[in-house]
Amino acid sequence: MNLDTASLLTLRRVSRTTKRWVDSRQVVNNLKIEVNNSKHLQQIVKSEVKFSNFAIKCMTFGSIFHMQDFQMKFGENIRVLQILTPKGWPRKVELLTASSRLEVLEMSDFIMDMEDSNSLSVEQFRLICRNSRNMKRFKLDSIVTTKVELSIAAFFTWISYMDQLDYLRVPKFVWSSNQMMPDEQSKESRTKNQDCFITKFREYLNHRQSNLPRSNLKILDVEEFVDYEGHQFQRLAEICAHFKIRMVNAASYFLKKALDLNPSYLWPVVESLSGFDPLLPFDNMTNLTKMSLNCFVPHDHLNLLMPEGYQIELPRLKTLVINIYGQDSLFMHSMLDVFLHRTSRPSVETLVINCHDTDSDNFIRSDLLAVNFKTVKKFELHNYKGNYIDYRIFFTVMTSLEDVTLKDCKQLTDQAFVTEVFGKVEPTSIAELKSK
Repeated sequence: MNLDTASLLTLRRVSRTTKRWVDSRQVVNNLKIEVNNSKHLQQIVKSEVKFSNFAIKCMTFGSIFHMQDFQMKFGENIRVLQILTPKGWPRKVELLTASSRLEVLEMSDFIMDMEDSNSLSVEQFRLICRNSRNMKRFKLDSIVTTKVELSIAAFFTWISYMDQLDYLRVPKFVWSSNQMMPDEQSKESRTKNQDCFITKFREYLNHRQSNLPRSNLKILDVEEFVDYEGHQFQRLAEICAHFKIRMVNAASYFLKKALDLNPSYLWPVVESLSGFDPLLPFDNMTNLTKMSLNCFVPHDHLNLLMPEGYQIELPRLKTLVINIYGQDSLFMHSMLDVFLHRTSRPSVETLVINCHDTDSDNFIRSDLLAVNFKTVKKFELHNYKGNYIDYRIFFTVMTSLEDVTLKDCKQLTDQAFVTEVFGKVEPTSIAELKSK
């Protein structure tokens, strides 16, 4: 499907408003929206659309009135729920108790001190557990608690209801904000907590294997798992190897520590890395399909440690995520140069660039990236503040693009988008363009 400039402009405008579906009287089978304020919730509640399969991403919560109306009207139709704000705890609980058919849940945090009046009651927790029976993907970044062992037990009680679960993130346990953990106990406590979690995890998998032999957990997300010594990481990898679970979002620093202890369990299970360390033994990591590149640390010194002609082969790498932090372009260029000149990645199909905490207008090496990723099919660019020239380079060189997402790229106006970007490139095979 080729899109002309008029269609592209329409797509951009439609993506910025809810008007198209709010004003229509029809059944929408699949809908994904972001709730950023009370106005969005109000529009949804007043609409005549009947949603049969609903995904909601909450960056913040609206008023209590709109949230209650929303829950009553759409709670049982919500399939995917992302709550990315640490605020509004009572409304989180209300939304979870109202969402009776969830299949995907992603949350930034969850307070699990049930004896705390500010947390949740036992009855609410049981209802949330029952609402999770259809859960397939569960990503919880952190559990806020003062009783970690009890909270770990409650966590595994919760996921034991999820008979169809195939993706699980290991949460970190955060000491309650009103009772800070003493610094001298933090390392010892973290080790003790991880021991408890890993023991419970093995028990959970043994029970699941005995009772649900055809419904195995497939992926364990360890992005939030912190282990500076590597022992606990290695134990977790051993369990994953035994139960044939793939490990994703492994931090390269912690992985390297674990590899120094015993690499045999890690090679077959690690599927994606968070962070890039050229000194990792990539030759044995044949299952690696995804990598995140964090551009805020200079890596020039690594070239001095690698022999001339040293090349890293990444034959199965399908997805590359580049996270850019700060304003020092030399740092970013150094990291990219090391990665691009020292790796071979013939199979990359998805390229994602996230720009964080920077006001610089020209920090993306669009020429370098586009040339190295000519064959990518899916391209996402988030929070870029530069001008249209970089976009034109991307779309001119990356000729195999099929799916493009531009999010929070606010300096690219509709006029510049149409006339200076797509108006100056050859027709492409882009089938879907999303811009917000």
